[in-house]
Amino acid sequence: MEKQVTILYAGTRGFLDKYPVSVLTKYEAGLFAFIADRYPQIYTELADKKVINDELDKLMTDALNAFDEEFKDTIK
Repeated sequence: MEKQVTILYAGTRGFLDKYPVSVLTKYEAGLFAFIADRYPQIYTELADKKVINDELDKLMTDALNAFDEEFKDTIK
């Protein structure tokens, strides 16, 4: 559930808009590993609280921005 919420969050917040559909499978796999490695508290909070409060919203936005910086260089 945590991974599904994370990718849906990325999609509904516009993080996927800049990428072609052909790279979204790679994006999703990379994002899941990135969150698990660098922001595991996102998955923990989603599993425990089952709600995105203001604090988690900011953390998820920060994590997705950080991932975007790394991912965009892998598709050139």
